[in-house]
Amino acid sequence: MTEVAAIGHNQPPEPTPFEKCRDEVDELYSEAEGWLDGVAIETKGQADGLSTLINLIRDSRKRADEARKTENEPFDTGKAEVQARYNPLLKRCDL
Repeated sequence: MTEVAAIGHNQPPEPTPFEKCRDEVDELYSEAEGWLDGVAIETKGQADGLSTLINLIRDSRKRADEARKTENEPFDTGKAEVQARYNPLLKRCDL
């Protein structure tokens, strides 16, 4: 028997941490490009806006790096385990 689809079953999947970071960085990058028009900053409001944007970009970079570390952790752990197994064998060969 086939299962009846519930309301909302065809919603897109949740974005991955990478996709969330990418979308955030892309949005901030586009905003930053608008500031690179060669026009000098003339008011305190413009300076404050740019300062806020710079802080948002720094925070976004930190979040992206943390997401990268989290996603990379299983590979780092696995690599360390393989290296630990092979190190005694390789040392023995060197002797």
